[in-house]
Amino acid sequence: MGTRDESGALPIVELLGVEAAVLTDPEQKRAAQVVFLTLRPDPEHSFRSFSFPLSLQQAVRLRDDLNRVIKQSQASNANP
Repeated sequence: MGTRDESGALPIVELLGVEAAVLTDPEQKRAAQVVFLTLRPDPEHSFRSFSFPLSLQQAVRLRDDLNRVIKQSQASNANP
């Protein structure tokens, strides 16, 4: 899944930003609305960041999945 650190733990990725944008092809004949996620995969050891474009459909799916996981986590923390 990822590179583990010296203790064997996976590093936690740092979310640097989320931005809406429009991607066009080189000839600018087509355009697509996207959402860019900018992440720093190993914030403890590197300032290097990566940006990933998601389609609006995939961004909505990510939002819904994150909301579901957060609600489940909050519910399990409220009922130990």
